[in-house]
Amino acid sequence: MRANEVSSTSARLNPAESFEPHRRRLLGLAYRMLGSIADAEDAVQETYVRWHGADRDNVSEPRAFLMTTTTRICLDMLTSARARREEYVGPWLPWPVVDAEMLAPDSRTELVACLSHCVTWIRRLGSVYVQRNGLADLA
Repeated sequence: MRANEVSSTSARLNPAESFEPHRRRLLGLAYRMLGSIADAEDAVQETYVRWHGADRDNVSEPRAFLMTTTTRICLDMLTSARARREEYVGPWLPWPVVDAEMLAPDSRTELVACLSHCVTWIRRLGSVYVQRNGLADLA
């Protein structure tokens, strides 16, 4: 049995035991969506509350359930009235994380997706710089 797999019997008996192997992945997902470690922790905690109250006997894939629930909670947080009131007009940057290992991607696929996203933003920012300042400033 792999580290992320939990037997269905233990998932039915102990929701915390079946949730903990996924916590790091969920926290990383929430942080990448929300940009704040405090908001990410709130989203993961809300996911746990929903997991605790869910009928886990009918959940065939706990990881998919937890990832989907976390994503929906994050989207709700982003579209809430509070988020709209607290709009910041400057460039958006995520809050720095002291323990980067805590949010480390679990697989190469996630790492490649994150790096690809970063490269896309770097290209966009570079083209904006060239459009505003002209090519002479780059030389």
